[in-house]
This record gives sequence, C-alpha cells and structure tokens, in this order.
Amino acid sequence: MIDEMQRRYADFLHRNPYLTQATCWTVVQPIASPLTVEAIAERLGGRAEDLEPEPDDDVDEADYEGAFYISHDDASFILHEDNGYQGSRPEVLRRLSDGARVMSLFWNINWTARLTYAAYGTIVTALDPKFPGERRGKTPHVLDAELAVLEAAAEPGQWQAAAMAVVEAVTGVRLDLPDASAPRLLLEETIPDDPRAWAGHTFEHGIQPQDGGAYANGRKTLSQGSPTEGPAVLLDAGN
Repeated sequence: MIDEMQRRYADFLHRNPYLTQATCWTVVQPIASPLTVEAIAERLGGRAEDLEPEPDDDVDEADYEGAFYISHDDASFILHEDNGYQGSRPEVLRRLSDGARVMSLFWNINWTARLTYAAYGTIVTALDPKFPGERRGKTPHVLDAELAVLEAAAEPGQWQAAAMAVVEAVTGVRLDLPDASAPRLLLEETIPDDPRAWAGHTFEHGIQPQDGGAYANGRKTLSQGSPTEGPAVLLDAGN
C-alpha cells in the first residue's frame, strides 16, 4: 500500500516540479476535541479575522514571515506553505499538537528536510527523511513500520515521494495542492523562537530533537480519537 502511495506522489511531483524545490505540509488531527480553522489560525500566531477566504493574488507572500493555505479533510486540517517552513518548527508544532497529533514534512532548495510527528505538545519523533536511521524525540521508533519505505529511497526524486507516502500512511490524509476554497493566513510575525526547544540535542545531519534520546522510563498508550487510523500516541507514564 505505501509503495503505491509513493508511486502516486512521484507522479504528483513530476507534474508539479516546483514543489520539489521548497515546500511544507503540516497535517493536524484533533484528539481531545474538534478544532476549527479559526483555532488553527490562532495556534499559528494569527487571528480569526486574519483568514482570507478569497486571497488577493496581487499580494506578495514573500513579504510575510508566514503564508499558509489551510484545507480540511473531515476532521483533519492540512496546512500548505509554498517555499515556507513554519510547520517544521518545534515552537509551532507544540502549539498545533495541543490536544492533537501532527505530521509535518518540510524541505527546501538547500536539501534541508525534516519529517516530524508530534502529539499532545511533544515531539514524538523527528528525522531527516534522507537519513531515516537517525531519529530523535520522545519515542523515536514509534513509526518504524511506516518509515521503512525511506530506507530504499535515498536518491533525489525518491525520498520526497516516500516521505509524502509516510505522512499519508500515518494520518490517512492525501497530500495535495491547497483546495480552491482554502483560506489563506498571512503573518507578519510568527511564533517566536524558543532557544530551549532543541537545547543540548543535535542530529548529525542537522535535525535537532525537542526531547532527545530513546524513551526508557515506561510509557502509556493512548488510543486515538477521531480520526482513529495511525499509530498510538506514546507519552511518559511518569507524569
């Protein structure tokens, strides 16, 4: 199944080659209670009134720190940033994953890339999809089965499609261009940097975890709310 997804995404990227340069998708799936597009805007550092139902094409998005198109699929929200990266930042992921689970996939023209799974305000696992064996987070190996597809996809043109397939396999949400009806959120200022977010933890290839190291102090498994597909959320049993 995931191999079929990878082939579909390879064709999608072939048809939209500009996306291979720099893009970011972030899928937000509520667990504790439903979310609204207005709530997503606020978690990103904006306001409900900042949402543009009919974006003005004459506005240069490069003049803003953050530019998001927010689509939805049932209870899930899909944030797309063209040449953006805000959805990959731990400060942003912590807010988006409050009472929710989040998958974020980012890459840029410099070949920097990050795939992150967060839940309940915690980075569960984070990695550079070109180096899938190097993972950090609260439970770095929670997605071992889904991430196996990346092991054989290290070549350019392969790992991007494979990483997109991982996001769909985990969330059940297909990554695509924003819906025509997706409102746009433009932010002159985004969530401030938190120097404590990655303090003391580094990856060899530049990805830095929030919670560092394998999880070794026991764990509890929380079943998902709606949507129900995907891996269980693993959190500290000692809290």
